[in-house]
Amino acid sequence: MLEDVLLSIPSVQWIVAQVVVLDWDDGPRQGLCVLAEPAAEFVFELVAEERNPEGLDMRIVRLKELPPNSVAQLTTALGQLGLGPVNKPVWIPIWRFPSEEDRGRIEQAIEFLESAARRTDVLVSSPDMIHFTGCWKGGTQRPPLSVVPGTQVLPNEAVKKVG
Repeated sequence: MLEDVLLSIPSVQWIVAQVVVLDWDDGPRQGLCVLAEPAAEFVFELVAEERNPEGLDMRIVRLKELPPNSVAQLTTALGQLGLGPVNKPVWIPIWRFPSEEDRGRIEQAIEFLESAARRTDVLVSSPDMIHFTGCWKGGTQRPPLSVVPGTQVLPNEAVKKVG
């Protein structure tokens, strides 16, 4: 299970193979990630962030476990449609498609991946989805980010559980 794999080593030791960012606003908010160490694939979705006017915002994301090779299949499909070269470790595809039909197929593939992903209670803190500062199960520990004035909390019951 993803929870056991991720909690098996400190998050600062994780090594990213590929991040595909599907929503970006001064940093990754939603997307898919493949870790080389520990070996894992997941969907991530922003649940809270602490603004940092002098650098990268600290983000807390909730994870959903993906089957192996899910991200590779999606990046191959996106690359074949000309959405730019697949950059590593972080790729933000330019959402311009040859046709509306191609766009619909990719959006359907992403929806399928997200719906097939196994929901977890795992929360992760990271400013950029490359450098990780914490990993915990919702409801078991406080997040490393204190929910205080200046912190934007997005609607999400996982944050309420741990905050």
